[in-house]
Amino acid sequence: MLKGMVAAMLLLAPVAAMAQTVTIKRGETVTLAVDDTGPRVVERAATAPTNFEIVGSAEAQRGDYDQAVGPNFQPMGKTGAGALAPKPEAGKIVLRFIRTPGKDQSLLSIQNGYDQALVYRAVMHVGKDAQPTDVCLVAPGKLGIEHWPFAIDTLDLSDLRLVAWKAGDPVPCV
Repeated sequence: MLKGMVAAMLLLAPVAAMAQTVTIKRGETVTLAVDDTGPRVVERAATAPTNFEIVGSAEAQRGDYDQAVGPNFQPMGKTGAGALAPKPEAGKIVLRFIRTPGKDQSLLSIQNGYDQALVYRAVMHVGKDAQPTDVCLVAPGKLGIEHWPFAIDTLDLSDLRLVAWKAGDPVPCV
């Protein structure tokens, strides 16, 4: 009996692990619902940059967020891209991964429509190469941006989960 239960658990383990990774291609929007079992893809579609992403890309390319590397979180201001930021829809995580206008760079925007913060891990894929990258917590009801000054084909986002967080708490970037 115990042997059968262990075998069943081993068969299910890879499925659970695969369900926790969301792959997004550049030029794609992926909408997620997150619950106790993890993220679930609700919708996947092709996308083009929004006005917010166009202005945010220009700010990033200009160097406005150069200090936001590794563990250093840097919020967007209330002007420029910050003024154009979309309001996240309740009960959804919307991931948008685009080629930045002007230069062949990559931008991931994450709309967190939950009342808890979103944390996750990311691995970049360029051709056959893969490398983990630092990403920051996305505050409840807010928008997070990740920018890379080079082309990335796909991102694997894993360990996506909602965690308790309130204004004034640190914003970890790992």
